Amino acid sequence: MFKIYVAYIIVKYAYRKFFFGTEYANKLFYNLNRHAVVHLLRFNKASIGRNTLIDSPLIIHYKNDDLSKLNIGDNCRISKNCFLDLAENITIHNNCTLAMNVTIITHTDKGESNLGDSLQNSKEGVIVNQGTYIGANVLILQGTTVGKNCLIAAKSLVNKNVSDNSKVLGVPAKKIK
Repeated sequence: MFKIYVAYIIVKYAYRKFFFGTEYANKLFYNLNRHAVVHLLRFNKASIGRNTLIDSPLIIHYKNDDLSKLNIGDNCRISKNCFLDLAENITIHNNCTLAMNVTIITHTDKGESNLGDSLQNSKEGVIVNQGTYIGANVLILQGTTVGKNCLIAAKSLVNKNVSDNSKVLGVPAKKIK
């Protein structure tokens, strides 16, 4: 019965994307069964490892026609209300947990603002290495790499690389002893 449900979701997604566009189709990620989320991501060319669970709602922002910039390893857990910006690659290695409301940003777009040279459009990927736990409401900015076996405390802002086996917290995140 589950296979029929997944097939229905994939057909529904393809229909919405073809007739109404990607943004409308992505709204399906807001209230799916966690196993269906994984299948739908894989259908859209995301690489999702074994035993990975992804709760909905999952919010995905991207401009291309597939999710190939999303790579999640084995035994990962992504909780509710996570926001993934796929303007560039997001790689989450094995055995990682993203608690609820984690946001990963991979680009800056100043749009039509008159900021001159003080802010430039840019895109850089984000890497979260194996065994890392990212607490609730964490914001990870473009171009950062989080090392292996790290703990990122809730409500932290990660705006620079975090070395292996670190515990960081705060805005911006700083290493704690």
